[in-house]
Amino acid sequence: LHQAGQGPSGLGLLAELGGGTGTLDTTNTWVLTETATGTVRNALSDNTNWKLYTRFNCPAAADLAAARDIYSGANNPSNSGASHVARRLVMEWEGRMVTVANIVNATFFHGFGPGATAASIRTTDGVMGFILASDALNVITDLAGTETLTVVSPAPTLTDWNKLRLELSNGQLLAFVNEVLVATHTANIYAGVLRLRAVTEAEVGASEYQVSEWRAWAEDEV
Repeated sequence: LHQAGQGPSGLGLLAELGGGTGTLDTTNTWVLTETATGTVRNALSDNTNWKLYTRFNCPAAADLAAARDIYSGANNPSNSGASHVARRLVMEWEGRMVTVANIVNATFFHGFGPGATAASIRTTDGVMGFILASDALNVITDLAGTETLTVVSPAPTLTDWNKLRLELSNGQLLAFVNEVLVATHTANIYAGVLRLRAVTEAEVGASEYQVSEWRAWAEDEV
């Protein structure tokens, strides 16, 4: 896990899950919510695919595992203007799911979201990123409870590793799956303070969300 310096956007974190060992750094970098026997743990290997990854593991129904970074970034910060470089917030990672049918669709979320708690779920106001609906990957932007949803097409095989990417700039969210643009949202874009977050919950049995090379940064807009 690496941390870069703060930039004009307010987001100075380069976060990489899947590269550490054991538990996450909950003093300097991450806030976790682990309900019942749900856990978030680093340093498990997928030797077939040459990956280290982090397990959001939920062994039983109602287990929840969630993480958010302790830093915050501002979308459309109030001090941006002619004297500041325009910035785009970018987040990308590789993810796969184990037993998709056992994941609570109303909970699962990975993307940008407001709030201090790690367990900001899919129904939380202001979330922008990837969710599940009918066990299929969707893109959401939410503003005060009003949502814009896009079903990801072509639908990826969620039990395989997939590369997911979000680009958030002035009034727009772009979502990519395996380098393909799958959604462009210009409605219901939350403009406040954001954090990186991921959350999953088991519904009727064991499930797991696996994340490799989760990173985020701010870059200049051309």
